[in-house]
Amino acid sequence: MIVFLFISAGLFLGWSLGAKDAPNIFGTAVVTKMVNFRIVAIVSGIFVILGSLLQGGGGTETLQKLGSVDALGGAFTIALCAGLTVFFFTKYKLPSSGSQAIVGAIIGWCFFSNTVVNQATLGIIVVSWISAPVLAAIVAPLLYLLLRYFIRRSRLHIIKLDFYIRIVLVVVGAFAAYSLGANNIPNITAVFLSAFPEIQLNVGVASLNSTTLVFLFGGVSIAAGIYMYGRKAMGKVGVALVELTPESAIVVVFTQALMLFLFSSSALTHLLKSLGLPLLPLVPVSSSQAMFGAILGISLLKGVGEVKIKLIGNLLTGWILTPLAALITTFFSLFIVQNVFKIVVSGKLATADAAMLVSPIKDSVAINIPMNGNFTLLVIAFSLITSISLLVYLQLKKHQLHFRIQTEKSREESHYNEMQQALTDIEVKTVQLENSALSTRLQEKRNEVINYALNIGEQRKFLEMLARKIEDSLREEESEKRNEILKVTLTSLHQKMSFSHELDDLYLKAEKVHNDFPAKINEKFPDLTEQEKRLTILLRVGFSSKEISSIMNISPKSVEISRYRLRKKLEIDNKTNLTHFIKNI
Repeated sequence: MIVFLFISAGLFLGWSLGAKDAPNIFGTAVVTKMVNFRIVAIVSGIFVILGSLLQGGGGTETLQKLGSVDALGGAFTIALCAGLTVFFFTKYKLPSSGSQAIVGAIIGWCFFSNTVVNQATLGIIVVSWISAPVLAAIVAPLLYLLLRYFIRRSRLHIIKLDFYIRIVLVVVGAFAAYSLGANNIPNITAVFLSAFPEIQLNVGVASLNSTTLVFLFGGVSIAAGIYMYGRKAMGKVGVALVELTPESAIVVVFTQALMLFLFSSSALTHLLKSLGLPLLPLVPVSSSQAMFGAILGISLLKGVGEVKIKLIGNLLTGWILTPLAALITTFFSLFIVQNVFKIVVSGKLATADAAMLVSPIKDSVAINIPMNGNFTLLVIAFSLITSISLLVYLQLKKHQLHFRIQTEKSREESHYNEMQQALTDIEVKTVQLENSALSTRLQEKRNEVINYALNIGEQRKFLEMLARKIEDSLREEESEKRNEILKVTLTSLHQKMSFSHELDDLYLKAEKVHNDFPAKINEKFPDLTEQEKRLTILLRVGFSSKEISSIMNISPKSVEISRYRLRKKLEIDNKTNLTHFIKNI
């Protein structure tokens, strides 16, 4: 029972890794809403467990060579500290790596137990940390170009293309889950295998040994982490770093899965060895780093301006701090587990003299940390990672600044051109309006000239007619006929002097000038006669009584009488000016 209590720390580490790496499997597919999360959880769980059982032993031997943990208490502490490091980094949205956390924890155990760290193995691991994202950054753009070429050549309808992309995302995600299980199982199980007791479990037709059981439990814990915490974690890396299209998501997920597969496949290593080709080390690599390299490669292909430089700095900082935090946490936790809880954390410490680690001097405790070549190698390794990370960050920052300046310059030029175009449009519209107004006024003047000309012609004809009538009357000898002709001529003259047509035009023009006045008069004073309404219009325009008498062809006295009657109908007292009253209606 105590064995399962110790291995619970490994299960917690597996749960933390599943929760952290869920975005790296299906995060981009879920964020782009191409795949449902329930399908993601089922597919991920199945293939993570398969990858753990079928290909989980690849990187386990490498981690065991780094530092062979020979006590379950030590393995428990290492796994627990690595799991807590990953958990808290994930909780507080700091990028972390399970591989780096477990390596840092193992080195912390080596420091505490005075165990020599395998320098060659550590060097291979550090190189793998660098080479995995670099290789992903090279492969991803090539795969992206190949996929885009295939999509363009296929000429699929957008609905069919969307359907195929969804299927490919599920297939690629399944491969990523398989590779994740194969890659992460060494991080969970490597520290337990050396100290784990031999167990043989017969289940029907199958027989499971202790190694298979540990791999199975580890795979289940990773699947549980994906299912329980994956929905919250998915998309944080992909969406935050750069906006991914479904095509980019396929390439990114496949590339990081390919990196995990290559660095954990024993079969591929044997094949390369048989062909005499260079071998890839069997090392657990960071899926987040591989994904970061893939996204960075595609982003550089599209244009470095799409990458959020600040987040890249946070990623690099998190990956540097992860092993350091795990190392320090493990070292002090081992001290507490051994000296407070009296649990053996190392076989060497159990048989060696306790005074080699703890010396009572004046009721105080002194801890001797062995400063051997391992510590120097660790410092060199982390200095190398920090230098490369800083160099990449500064270079990207430089390109980002240049891109931002160019973008701002282009935006200002575009804004200036838009303003110039707007001003030009305004000027053109103003000129067009002025030309239209001038054309309208010109047409009005032309119509007035034509009317004047026609009026002059009519008046000339009328006068010529009068002249002929008078001449006819003068030639007539009989007085009765002469009087008849003169009487008809006089009647025509009186009719012409009425100016009824001209008066109608005058009233219409006055109404147009004051277009709402006739309606207001009709509304407020419906009892007015047509003659009185015309009088109000003439008063509103501003004609005097003398001018009104001439226009209406009545005497000034008649105008005064009409004004008096209008005043009565409008119910105006003698103190109120009639014209002023009408203008204020």
